[in-house]
Parts: sequence; structure tokens; C-alpha cells
Amino acid sequence: MKNLTLSFTGLLNNLVSQAPRPEPVPTPEKPAKVTTTIRLEEPVRVYFEAQAANLGISTQECIALTLHAVMRASYEPQAAELERQIDRFFELFAAHDIPMTDIPTVIQSVSTLQRDDLLNRSSVLNNLDGPLIDHLSALFQVTPGWLKGLNEASHFSHAYLYKSPQQFARYLAYLKNQFRNVKIYLVLMESQVKRDVYMSLKRATEDEQHHDVDIRIIMERDSAGSLPRKTYEVLDENLNWNYRNCRYDIKAVMNFMERTRIFFDGIILPDTDYESLFSGTALAASVLKGRYRTWHPDQLVWDDERNTERHELSSIRRYYNECKMDEYEIAVRQPWQIKDWDKFLAGEDIAKLIQQEPQAAETKDS
Repeated sequence: MKNLTLSFTGLLNNLVSQAPRPEPVPTPEKPAKVTTTIRLEEPVRVYFEAQAANLGISTQECIALTLHAVMRASYEPQAAELERQIDRFFELFAAHDIPMTDIPTVIQSVSTLQRDDLLNRSSVLNNLDGPLIDHLSALFQVTPGWLKGLNEASHFSHAYLYKSPQQFARYLAYLKNQFRNVKIYLVLMESQVKRDVYMSLKRATEDEQHHDVDIRIIMERDSAGSLPRKTYEVLDENLNWNYRNCRYDIKAVMNFMERTRIFFDGIILPDTDYESLFSGTALAASVLKGRYRTWHPDQLVWDDERNTERHELSSIRRYYNECKMDEYEIAVRQPWQIKDWDKFLAGEDIAKLIQQEPQAAETKDS
């Protein structure tokens, strides 16, 4: 998918980067504000009024702040990058509903940042060193470059589903052991499915050439009592439902989650939110607070009339067995049987990692 930059800040940066750099104007010691009349198109006026109301300032002040930011980005591109770094630091915690007062607690293992330091943007910036950025990157599944204020996608993931459903099942089992709960979202784009989701998917199944439906995946990890409670991993792959092999991989994983009771659900995002999230300009935690419709992907692995693709069910079950995905079910149902989870994640044969029963051990010793 094309990497779109749809945020307000990103659009301004793109605009400024393409314009010739003007000569800087000396700033007087006591700068006076000059009244200027600007004629705005109606959608632009409505937009700035909404932003101003959100910030609690007048529309004129909002426009003035925006133009000041454009000027600074022209004269001081390095300042714009550092400003983005600080803004993203605070955005990360706000998106995950972590109060400002709890930020030092979350990062105390790698940073000496105190609560009063949060009142000073320079103090925050000076504390955003390598260890802290790496810690936040691993904790929230965001890229270090995004945290540094660079024009990089916000999210990353090491997991892949297509052509490796068994490895994805292994990864799900690992997450289920590491976190209190794991929830999988299968995400659709509103313009691709219209009103009837299941008929749109069925048409994609029957007409692989002309009816594209793409599915993206978000993994929600719930840490219960600790902060942050919920974090999100966004898979960096586009799964084509209309392509049979890819659809079989998705359904095999859905079957695994159904059998192991890993909760999964479907959501349908508005096109702008979908593009923002999967191009990396928006955080999953922020997008999932917005407006979306839901659908129920588990119906597509049920053996009853509600499954609009029931004719594929026997093939999916056969494929599930061919991939030997049932071997990983024990890791979810009886996690205590796995004696080394790091080796499990690295791909070692699960039969070698299952704890030996005491009676079997005694028989072997005798």
C-alpha cells in the first residue's frame, strides 16, 4: 500500500518542503502583531474553527499558530523534527490512556525523568536518549524512527500470516502466555465491503479477478494490572481475501483461534482512518477509540447456514491438518507444558519443549 501522510502536520511538512526557502526576517525585540485579512473557503473555515474549539483558543489564534509553525519549519527544519519528537512522546502516552503523572513510573527502569521535568519540553527532549526510545519502541510496538520525529511509519511487527499460518499460530500462543489476554482484530475498509460484509467477502471468494477485499490485522495485548494496560501490534502485510491461498491461511488461523478460544473480532474502519492507521501516520490505540462498524469473522469457520462460505470448510480443515497447526493448541491450553518459551518462539520443535511427565521420567531412569 502506498505510504500516505494524511496527518495535518504531515501535510504542512510536505507543503513546506516543496516551497523555496525564503530569506529569514530579523525578529524585533518586541514583535508587534499585524492584522491581516484572510479569505478562507468554507471547508477550511469549518476545519480551523473545530481545531480552535478543541484547543480552547480563537480561530484567529489557531491560524496564526499554524502559520508560525510553517515559518519555523521553513527556517529551522531541525527544530520541527525535535518538536515532533516531543509531541510524539506525549501522544504515545495519551493514546494509551496513561496519565501524565504515571509516565515516570512506566519508564523508571531506563530513565530518571521526574514529574516536574514534564512541565519543561527541553527537559523531556534531553531525556529522550537511546535507551528510553528503545524501551518505548518495544513497549508500545512503535518504530524508533517515529519516536525520533522522523517521517517513518509509527508501527512495526515481526509477525506474518501469509504462507506461514503455523508460525503465526505459534506467535499467538507465545503472546497468550506473555499477556493476560490477547485479542485479534480483522480489519476491513468501509469502501470495499459496503453494507453487507459477508456478501462482499463471498463475491471476493467467487470472483478473484475483479472484486478485491483486503484484510489487515491488529493484535491487542492486555497486561492487566501494569501500565500500559493495552498495547497494539499492527501487522505490516495486506491479506487479499479474493486470493484463495491467502484466504485459506486466514481461515486456518481463525480456526486455530476458535479452537483455542483466543478472542477475535472484526471491525470496519472508515477509509481515512484505515489509510492513516496502515500507512503509519496514526496509532492503533487512537484509531480504535474512533467510529467504526463491527462484523463477526468467526461465522466463517462455523459449520452451519450462517457461514456464507461453508463450502470451503472441509478444505480449510484439511489444510489446517496439513499445516500441523493442532500441535500448537497445547501451548495455549496447557502453557505450563512448555519448558522454554524463548526456544518455542524461535521455532524449535514443540515436541522437544513439552515437559516430561514425572512417571515417564521415572521409568526412563529405572
